[in-house]
Amino acid sequence: MQQSSTPVTGYPVQNANGCAPPPPAAASGTAYPASWNAEFRVSNPNKKLSINYGDVISSVFHGDHYLAETRIGPFSQGTGDVRTLDASYSVVDSFVYGRVVDAMNGERRCGQVRFNVKAVADMAFRYGGWRGRWRLLRVWSDDITLTGSPGKMIGGSKRCTVG
Repeated sequence: MQQSSTPVTGYPVQNANGCAPPPPAAASGTAYPASWNAEFRVSNPNKKLSINYGDVISSVFHGDHYLAETRIGPFSQGTGDVRTLDASYSVVDSFVYGRVVDAMNGERRCGQVRFNVKAVADMAFRYGGWRGRWRLLRVWSDDITLTGSPGKMIGGSKRCTVG
């Protein structure tokens, strides 16, 4: 029983649609299928420096418990550029502790399930022929709330924390 499609958008997060929390779990843990779709809006408000992004890895968590991960291809962003990136997360037969699945099902019974999305990326600034050294960019967005059986996001876009 695979239920699919949970967009979580992030930088700010927007468009979280279609999260299907897993079925009830045994107390010892279980394997479950799930998938999410996310849309990240990334902006470079800088007027002089462009940005190059290398490896971008994004993960979905319930609380502090890891659920899924995906890679987003490298990209460059010019000055003043705003870009939308799509990410798909999928889990098939992945072990999750029963207490985590039970917590998600408990939230679902109350009508809402909260997830956290984290992303890390190698990035470097560029100005003409000059390029700064590569640095690690961390982005996270907590308490992305989904409601209903198809998992629609509540409250529209969500601003993420960058560090």
